[in-house]
Amino acid sequence: MEITVDHDSADMRVVMISLSETARLADVPRRTVQFWFDRGIIEPGEVEIARMLRPFEKMAVAIELIQILAEFFRDNVLGSKKKRAKDAEQIYGKVVEAARNGNPTYLIVQVTEKPGRYPPGEYGRYLPGVYACADHKELCRLLDHALDEHAALPNVVIDLTQAISRKLIAGKGVME
Repeated sequence: MEITVDHDSADMRVVMISLSETARLADVPRRTVQFWFDRGIIEPGEVEIARMLRPFEKMAVAIELIQILAEFFRDNVLGSKKKRAKDAEQIYGKVVEAARNGNPTYLIVQVTEKPGRYPPGEYGRYLPGVYACADHKELCRLLDHALDEHAALPNVVIDLTQAISRKLIAGKGVME
């Protein structure tokens, strides 16, 4: 499977990564990656998506939510600046850039109970909140806000820097 390494670079490099290597680099069990692949959730080489989904791997959430999260992360968080929706670029663009440069950034995802009841593509209806923040202080503030608004929903914090940092990926042998 061919994947691009740098989404926004004019001179993209192409790398071949198997499902086993995707699982190893994402630190997700091989069977989980195979399960996600079999259901069309991820493709071989989508290490960043697998890393972002890792916190949900052991949670008892519907597979539909995992699919929705993968699509949301792919389209709105990791999508190139040209492909990312304008509002998603404003919300996630700077945070993603900071994470790729190794600065501490986080996503907070509130998990809903019935993710499959709305039409595909209406992410906001599936997820009461996917918040992005660029430091620990903002993370605490956003968690307080998330808990105030939806106290009954679980909040999952994703270390976006760990998931998509070029430096961390380079350490695993994927990027230079």
